[in-house]
Amino acid sequence: MHTFEATRQLIMDMAPNATDIEEIQESDDGTWGFGFSDESVMTAEWADLPPRLVLIFFLGAPPDEHRLAACELLLGLNLLSAETGGVRGGMAPNGNFTLIYDLHAGPLTEVDFREIVMNFAALGRKWGRTIRAELNGLTLGFSAGRQLM
Repeated sequence: MHTFEATRQLIMDMAPNATDIEEIQESDDGTWGFGFSDESVMTAEWADLPPRLVLIFFLGAPPDEHRLAACELLLGLNLLSAETGGVRGGMAPNGNFTLIYDLHAGPLTEVDFREIVMNFAALGRKWGRTIRAELNGLTLGFSAGRQLM
């Protein structure tokens, strides 16, 4: 994956082999949307400087009473980025929480790329369930972030 075109080809090659992905849509601006069988959503956005593919998994919005706890949890995750390989959390303009991962340009096979995408989606599902409803049972801070990894 060294260029936008090589990335596009990897995504198209991966599509038939990623059984969890029901749909991939490409937009004109170098963004792909992935729709999964469990209705979860992820985007992949090409960025030029440095060349990379930014994967964004949408976690959903926490219940209002847990919004602060969810923010603290994601901030704790951001502090663990060296341990998580660079996975970090954020919030989209619409209030949905996200997991974000930069996949830097480099040689990747379709199998490697598919594994990265599917592992990131599995991690996103786990975090999404927690962010949306299960914050009561977690100890917040570093230990909660580690529990979810």
